[in-house]
Amino acid sequence: MKKNTWIVIAAVMAVLLIGGSLLYRQLRDKNQGQQLQTKAVGEVTLPQAGPAILPGEGTVPGAQTAPQTVTEETPQTTGAPAPAQTADETQAADPSDLAPDITFYDAAGNPVKLSDLRGKPVVLNLWASWCPPCREEMPYFQAKYEALGEEIVFVMLNLTDGFEETKEKADAFVKENEFTFPVYYDTLRDAATTYQAYSIPRTFFIDRAGRLIAHAIGSLSADVLQQGIDMIR
Repeated sequence: MKKNTWIVIAAVMAVLLIGGSLLYRQLRDKNQGQQLQTKAVGEVTLPQAGPAILPGEGTVPGAQTAPQTVTEETPQTTGAPAPAQTADETQAADPSDLAPDITFYDAAGNPVKLSDLRGKPVVLNLWASWCPPCREEMPYFQAKYEALGEEIVFVMLNLTDGFEETKEKADAFVKENEFTFPVYYDTLRDAATTYQAYSIPRTFFIDRAGRLIAHAIGSLSADVLQQGIDMIR
């Protein structure tokens, strides 16, 4: 009798766990579908400090009003020359529409400016290896990088504070998961301060003229990531 009772309890627990997992995925996907914040060109504003942290985000250690960052990378090789720019691409955007410029660093410690990457659409992702939602969305970025790396500049910017997150931890995570996108580091927190990010992950979509078109808060689904990419291609 006791054996049967335990079997029934185990079965009930299994059903509850499976049901809970499915509900979580449904709620997560629904939330992700609402995360892409878009407006007409020139009307997108950077997220300000203060709003409550959404479910699924990682709170940056020590964050008070604005702890995160944004970055860009050329997908082929770390520290690669900036894409060629045309007069139309570099002069068409109103300065007030442009994504704020920042400086971050490649794997060799060389400085890279966000403005150097104009000429191609840019996807900027702010992440850290300790952040579960960041880890969850990484495979989607890897897949899009493999498919569109020649067309889109994927900027995977690590929030390297030197304590909770170090370059060594970030590199170990990337190597362990066999990600091939270039990784950059916000070691001086220029991006974190400039973009007033208070939690991660966070993704910014910038067109080839350097205009900030949309941003997303929290872990992205593959569909939402594609939606943002489609807006800047």
